[in-house]
Amino acid sequence: MIYLDNAASTPLLPEIKNFYFEAIEKYYANPHAGHTLSRECLRVAETACLKILKAAQASPIDYRVIFTSGGTEANNLALLGVELKEGDEIITCEAEHPSILNVIKELKKKSVIIHYLALDKTGAPDLSNLSQIINKNTRLISLTLLHNETGGLLDIDRLSELTYGSSIHVHIDAVQGFGKRDIDMDDWGISSLSFAGHKFHGPNSSGALIVSNKHLPNPLLYGGGQQEGLRSGTLDAAAAAALGFAAEFNKKEKVRRYQKINELNLLCRKLLSNLKQKNSNDCAVNIISCASASPYVLLANFKNMQGAILMRALASKGIILGTGSACSADSKQISPALKSLGLNDQNGFGVLRISMAWQNTENDIINFIEELQKIIIDY
Repeated sequence: MIYLDNAASTPLLPEIKNFYFEAIEKYYANPHAGHTLSRECLRVAETACLKILKAAQASPIDYRVIFTSGGTEANNLALLGVELKEGDEIITCEAEHPSILNVIKELKKKSVIIHYLALDKTGAPDLSNLSQIINKNTRLISLTLLHNETGGLLDIDRLSELTYGSSIHVHIDAVQGFGKRDIDMDDWGISSLSFAGHKFHGPNSSGALIVSNKHLPNPLLYGGGQQEGLRSGTLDAAAAAALGFAAEFNKKEKVRRYQKINELNLLCRKLLSNLKQKNSNDCAVNIISCASASPYVLLANFKNMQGAILMRALASKGIILGTGSACSADSKQISPALKSLGLNDQNGFGVLRISMAWQNTENDIINFIEELQKIIIDY
């Protein structure tokens, strides 16, 4: 099998899997039970917090880690945990992940004002007018670090320049970007950042919110008061330990392996541009992801074809990829990201999202394109 749907979820790397499975066998006790084994579980979770903070370059004095069930819960906790009142203003992007946009819809019920940024030509949130939108009523800004469909990279330096030192809660959805982009929370001065283990070869159903001590959220879950009352529920110490290990491992390996991903992306772009339709010398594909986008994500639109049909045909050949965000895969409409880039329901259903990770090889890309060309000829 050739797996090219890594933006949806990544496989456990051998090193992380070995660590995780050993942790499951050792750290199964309730970390808050008070006995010797539980205290050991609590210790490994605290160690994981320090590894995560180091990977995000977030000072342990200024930030803390709240373990969650994944990116969706972390995003919900960050946004719903902000105190808002009527007339407060929120800035986000019209092409954010559903776990952001649907929370924003709920927050709108508080009679707050929402400003939606479009995507720029690179597939990232367009910050060109942000300085004009921010005002004394701005309470929350939520933007994605690496767009999960386009691969567009947020201009985080510009965002930081406009918000550093302010009272605005600046939340960064780094679920797709954690382990793929350099992160420096201390330098950026942001309030919170979410991520999920399954996006960078860590365990499924694990994630966290890194949050400033100055902007601690109101809890969403009430119970035994675990994690200092910010997220009640029995902590999975083994998953937390594996999440910390994955964050540490990715930080060490990212630079070396990034070059490989970049080479695979360039190869894929080259081969895609050579695809031909039946009885035509015209190129069959328009590559949406720009050259400056993250090499981990490559979005392409196929002329007069349905991406879902191409996806199923490729799956029958043992090649797995997606048509866009996995969290919107069943939608009858094109995604907000594609709409923001100017596509519509007539020309926007021909997309495939090719997303690569560390386990992929040059042969994966070559074999994928060869099978895709056959499918296009027979389409």
